[in-house]
Order: sequence, then structure tokens, then C-alpha cells
Amino acid sequence: LDPRYASDPARALDEFRDAVKALHAAGIEVILDIVLNHSAEIDLEGPTVSLRGIDNRSYYWVREDGDYHNWTGCGNTLNLSHPGVVEWARQCLRFWVDECHVDGFRFDLASVMGRTPEFRQDAPLFEAIRRDSVLSQVKLIAEPWDIGPGGYQVANFPPLFAEWNDHFRDISRRFWLQQNVSLGDFAQRFAASSDIFARDGKRPSATVNLVTAHDGFT
Repeated sequence: LDPRYASDPARALDEFRDAVKALHAAGIEVILDIVLNHSAEIDLEGPTVSLRGIDNRSYYWVREDGDYHNWTGCGNTLNLSHPGVVEWARQCLRFWVDECHVDGFRFDLASVMGRTPEFRQDAPLFEAIRRDSVLSQVKLIAEPWDIGPGGYQVANFPPLFAEWNDHFRDISRRFWLQQNVSLGDFAQRFAASSDIFARDGKRPSATVNLVTAHDGFT
């Protein structure tokens, strides 16, 4: 939390809890946009402020030459297949649910969560979430790609996850711009994209339909 947005910087976390409570009272759920794919330490030229100084080769995917795999476009990539890092991430998620009462998470560049380094549905962090009695019951929404090799994983996340649907995004934009999209094509995307998501035990709610997002038209 950025204390600059709080009316009292010393009570930033308390104010967040109060906001969640007020939203719940109004019947509004709170989904926290969380980044578990990189840190602010950036690349080798970046500052050492936390994870790098604790255990660089455990927390990050490190290449043979000592530099970082940059599958996020942010200079580094967290190694969420390492047991210690998995537990660190699980505890982080539990804090926001147990202490701040959020209803779920939207995971930025979520393919990183499944890297071993190749993407797997049974990756360690996914399994830790599935086995957790609390986290397995909250809303989990994946941005199902990163910029690394094999990073595009739409409809390949475990059934617990809903996923951003870029097929809906692209077809809906083209439809409203009258760019040669049939009613059938649009209807298929509007009706949960079953040709893509109807597998591996996924429900129609597995698709999160969007036209644009905080990243703009991407």
C-alpha cells in the first residue's frame, strides 16, 4: 500500500481495511491486483532492497551468465517454483485474505506463476493454492501470459482460475469497429468462448471478458 494515498500515512493499512469493510457493506467485493512476477530490484543495475540481498538465486530465475531471465519486461522474474518462494507467496496471499478480507486476486503476468521454467498446470504455486483451505475458496483471476518463451497460456490455467480472454477483447473491438466480424463470431466470444475454455473442468465463468484494461489497448 502506498501511504501517500492515505489520509493518515501511519494508518494506511487500517484505512485499506476500512475501505474493504465499507465496500462489503455496500455489496461490493474487492479483488486485489497483485504482482507476483517481478520485484522493484529490476535488473543487475537495479537497487538491492530485499530479495536479491536475502537469496538471489532462490528468489529469481537466474541465467548461467548471472543475469536474470526477463520474462516480465521489468528486468527480473520471480522463481515461483522454488519451495521457499512458493511459501513466501502463499503467506503473502493469505495475509491479504486473512487480515484485510479481500475476496480474491487478479494476478499480473500470471504465466510466471506456472513456470518451472516451462509452464505447467500443476506448478508448485498452483498446487499450494489448490491445497490451501482458504486460498482455494477465493476468486482467482489470471492475466494468462508473460513475455517469455511459451508465455501465452490462455485457457491453460488450473480450473480454480478465471482468465482474461483476449479473444473476446480482440473480436469485440473489431465487431464494433465493423472490421469484418460476423454475428456468429461475436456471439461465440460473448457466450463464454466455449471453443477455447470448455475443457479441463472449466466453467463458463472461467472467461473474464474485457475490452480494455489498466494497461490500455493491450
